[in-house]
Amino acid sequence: MRLVGGGIIFLFALLIQLKFGRVGFGLENFLLLSLVALATVLRTRELLFFILLSIWFLNWQPSISGELVALVAIPFGVHVLKDIFPGSAFFGCVLAAGLGVGLWYVLAYARVILEFPFVFVGEIILGILWSFPFFVAVQFLRPAE
Repeated sequence: MRLVGGGIIFLFALLIQLKFGRVGFGLENFLLLSLVALATVLRTRELLFFILLSIWFLNWQPSISGELVALVAIPFGVHVLKDIFPGSAFFGCVLAAGLGVGLWYVLAYARVILEFPFVFVGEIILGILWSFPFFVAVQFLRPAE
């Protein structure tokens, strides 16, 4: 059930990313946000599958770039640290989204942080807002405790 539900969430994010990712409004991080949300509920193998699938779809360069490293490192970091996030699972997911987008810019676009700090903060806020639908959907994939 988790793999099928995760696949639906992933495909939705991939379609949004491919269709509107260059438009702006925080949509260029849509796939990253879905992977961060999925990292809180999926097993390691399932998460690895979706990360490799996203790299296959988004590999726009023949070499390894900062964006691809960030796309692998951030969801795996959230997956490893998911039990450490304080408070409820929803708060942990929102915190993970903010940190994920922030780390994305640190690893891939550090120049933006220095030249346009308000854009950087705005992207983090937009990332948290865009992540809400993913985190609500992910709550249905959580195993019953």
